[in-house]
Amino acid sequence: MTIIDELLILLDDLGEVKSADLPSYFDQPNLQVIFSSLGRLVNRGWVIKKNRRYEVGYSISTHGVNELNRTLDSIKLRQADQWDNRWRLVIFDIPESKRRLRDQFRNYLKECGFGLVKSSVWLSPWNYQEDIRRYAKKNLINDYLVQIESTEIVDSYQTVLLVQQSWDWVSIERGYREFIKISDKLLPKIIKANQKKAFMAKKLIFIYAEAAKQDPHLPYEIAPHNSLVKKANDLYLKI
Repeated sequence: MTIIDELLILLDDLGEVKSADLPSYFDQPNLQVIFSSLGRLVNRGWVIKKNRRYEVGYSISTHGVNELNRTLDSIKLRQADQWDNRWRLVIFDIPESKRRLRDQFRNYLKECGFGLVKSSVWLSPWNYQEDIRRYAKKNLINDYLVQIESTEIVDSYQTVLLVQQSWDWVSIERGYREFIKISDKLLPKIIKANQKKAFMAKKLIFIYAEAAKQDPHLPYEIAPHNSLVKKANDLYLKI
């Protein structure tokens, strides 16, 4: 979690914070980092700076709330638990002259939980065809991609290899491991705390959401059964 994330969570929790009170919410606060980060947030339009006669206050903007929610929404399951045993492939060839749109589309597929099979070929067990069709039409790239749906991409043995190779499980596990590490430290403090309780809890929820954002939430039938993920999920339910 970055200082940017922490500041957004704090302001979302408290509504508004006076500049003089900000350091009290951070362990070993670095004032230069805190206020330079706030400056960047103000420039992005995610935080509103309120200059008053004797003090300065900061509050989160609607854009800042939306940015937080983009990560927090990752906690929600992307699809229903029931899989129809069909695979969805997205294949695109967006020209170099539209590189920005190509990069944005690639990031969109990642956010939907698609795995990269090979260059410009993405895979998911979940049905996002209508969402992708709307996205492509809105961004004028529908002529550069094709969607395929099939039950016969690979056999059961190759499915295991395909799942292992198409998603970055090392990074996914790293995110859950970081959440477990911080949870072991913060959960006892949250239980005992009288102040900053909600702030600490929201920090933990956000860290869990960051890990969940990388997780494709594959169906039980094909998902790697990792005890680390189960432990992280169990800790999240305790917050």
